[in-house]
Amino acid sequence: MHKVKALIISPHPDDAALSLGPIILAKHFACEVVTVFNKVTKDYAHLLELRPELIAPTRMKEDRQFAKAINAGIVFLHEVDACNRGYADTELFSGRFREKGLLTRLTRKFVRLFDRRRPDIVMVPAAIGGHVDHAVVLRAGISLAIARPAEYYIYEDIPYALGKSQQAIKIELSEKVMEISGGSCAVSPIAVRLGRKAVLEGGELLSFYRSQLSEDLRNAIRTYYSSAERPYTSRIWKINVRGTKATGSVFK
Repeated sequence: MHKVKALIISPHPDDAALSLGPIILAKHFACEVVTVFNKVTKDYAHLLELRPELIAPTRMKEDRQFAKAINAGIVFLHEVDACNRGYADTELFSGRFREKGLLTRLTRKFVRLFDRRRPDIVMVPAAIGGHVDHAVVLRAGISLAIARPAEYYIYEDIPYALGKSQQAIKIELSEKVMEISGGSCAVSPIAVRLGRKAVLEGGELLSFYRSQLSEDLRNAIRTYYSSAERPYTSRIWKINVRGTKATGSVFK
């Protein structure tokens, strides 16, 4: 039986675990996690009080532990985190990156990875919350979707998507994707049934990220997945590229 090969593009160490852990566990994909911005010397969490030179190695170790736990490969692209690229705190969540060549460089890296791995599906962040690193990864992901046919999905960035309704996310994401793609792409939501086991085990995966995620945040995420509004379900968004043959979905 063919196991779905998934290329999961994660802006930072912890983003894939936060946003997709339960989905990965529920669907049993053969995953490769691509962590883009893993070079960092600033610590905003202050959970372990790490020296600057230990922050990146610690976070990469946590990401490797997560990947091992889900039987996934992991690739680090060694890009520099926005907080070390001169962005003020007030600019980090503006949704506007300013580095010339960054989008082109990331798109090329994604294309090379795609050509080597030949995944069935690719998953990229929605950039909900407007973090500049998430924003550029979304743009590069949509460029990849236009250049290389496959099934492409946008995942909701946790914790930034907590408390947002499907309608609010649909409006925000539809406008973004339309603007980024020049009108050549649209999105449609897909509900993903997770089950209690995947949600509980997905919550446990977050415990690897001791340098980044507090217990309060982990509890908030568990509550989110088990709430009465969406009991043990999640949601992703399929990218539909206009002019290409319509396909089904591995999630249906």
